[in-house]
Amino acid sequence: MAPLFGQAPTRQRIAVTAADVAGRPVMGVRVELRLDQHAIQSGDTDELGQVLFAGLPPGRYTVSAKKTGFENLQKSDIDLSRENIALELTMVGALTRAESVEVRGAVIEVEENAS
Repeated sequence: MAPLFGQAPTRQRIAVTAADVAGRPVMGVRVELRLDQHAIQSGDTDELGQVLFAGLPPGRYTVSAKKTGFENLQKSDIDLSRENIALELTMVGALTRAESVEVRGAVIEVEENAS
């Protein structure tokens, strides 16, 4: 719906909640909003795993979330044209790769000959 003549365009908001796979809030997740490939706003989740983006123009957004120790997450085509959005993100722990080297050997006794 287009605004009437003289009215300001409608502004929307996206409320993001980030939790781990057990449902516990994840603090410090960096969340970024993009509209038409341009970064619009970014912020970090609080101790409840929440961050709010307000005053957004209508459109189709991409939301990305990053935090060390978790896999990066991206949700595309979020339609913010008619109503506010509450978006729940599940952060999955990143797999860590550990490498180790094991060295085995045998001790051989060496005899010294006196010449």
